Amino acid sequence: MDPYTEDYLTKMLPGFEKKPRPQTPPPPPKAAGNQASPANQEQALVPIVDALPPERPAHKLFDSIAAYISRHLACDPHQLTVLTLWVGHTWSFRGSPTAVYLNVCSPEAESGKSTCLMLLRELSSNPSFVTGISAASLMHYLLVDTNRVDDNKFESTLFLDDCQHTFGPAERQPLLALLNSGCDVNPCYLSAGQEYCFFGPKAFAGTASLPRSLAARCIPIRLYRRKPSDPLVRFSQDTAREPALKLVIELVSWVSRSRQALDHLRENAPPLIHPGLTPREQSCAEPLLHLADLIGGPWPDRTRLALGAIFKLAESSMGVELLRDIRALFNDKGDPEYISTKDMLAGLVTWEHRPWSNWTRNSGQKLAKLLHPFGITSQGLHCGSETSFKGYLFKDFQDAWERYLPPIPVRSGTKNPAGTNAGTEFPFDFNKMRG
Repeated sequence: MDPYTEDYLTKMLPGFEKKPRPQTPPPPPKAAGNQASPANQEQALVPIVDALPPERPAHKLFDSIAAYISRHLACDPHQLTVLTLWVGHTWSFRGSPTAVYLNVCSPEAESGKSTCLMLLRELSSNPSFVTGISAASLMHYLLVDTNRVDDNKFESTLFLDDCQHTFGPAERQPLLALLNSGCDVNPCYLSAGQEYCFFGPKAFAGTASLPRSLAARCIPIRLYRRKPSDPLVRFSQDTAREPALKLVIELVSWVSRSRQALDHLRENAPPLIHPGLTPREQSCAEPLLHLADLIGGPWPDRTRLALGAIFKLAESSMGVELLRDIRALFNDKGDPEYISTKDMLAGLVTWEHRPWSNWTRNSGQKLAKLLHPFGITSQGLHCGSETSFKGYLFKDFQDAWERYLPPIPVRSGTKNPAGTNAGTEFPFDFNKMRG
């Protein structure tokens, strides 16, 4: 068992004692009455041995971890697969060329982002959890305050919640350079003539988009607000810690037994990686694919399907979200035949926590670029003797709404189902994606 695992269990498991290690050079012989007998050494290991459950297939263990997460968090099966594997990655990333980052986001508040990070914290290796911290304070925490195994190596799984406060426009560039350096095993961050290594898994959550360079290094986990019918158990750290700790102990035992096999798998790229992924997405995916191949059972196929679906959704989600907001704008105006580009932009900027909340009246090209893949373009319009202007026709959106947004019931007083309440829908049917 590696020293990082022992340090974690010493903190989390009452009664656990580290396995004695030989010292170099060996200590001088002690008097017979003070020597530690083999029986006493074995007695020191009794608590951890008794705590370990009987060995079971790895895929059953990871099924249990997934069940623990889904008991408290509303997420689709693909995201649950990635979250579960990421927990295993935090215990086994040493030896991998890439550390996996997660970007936990949502289109609306109260969608479970903080709960997701807290659940992962209970299951992950040596967690370090900070929330709403400024960029300068986080830099000081990482470079000065954090206890490390040695002087320049960060040995924690970093969780950063409410990171919209961290990545504001001021003083964020050095922090981005630091965090970006921790994604790959080789780069180091240089500060005041000292090299620092921040290689390791990290998870970010917030109400605003991550800076582009950092988001490109993350697997996106896009959560939606739970439905009243979702059978979830409210997360409480006091009640959730004990079952989490049992899973952690079993996971630690499995990782310790499987390190050589995992290192052997890492010598080659994982087979059947999704052909549509970018090089950066492949780097994010490979550590989880290696882990899934080692776990066996349904996990290898499940992981490849999940990663392909998640990255595909990330590519199209901004455009789909824009379609939803535009449908709501038409609905608010009574589904007119058109909306001018000027009025559409004025309406979109009022949607808080959306990518277009910081657009201006001159952002017409950004709007057109997102709508163009759906076959929607602006038209030259005029009303009576007024000067012509640019705008978008209601009928041009109907095909995209039908294809990419779920059908919703018709309300009285509406002209078309495509224009009704769009505020709480899911842009994709994940059950169909699974097929």
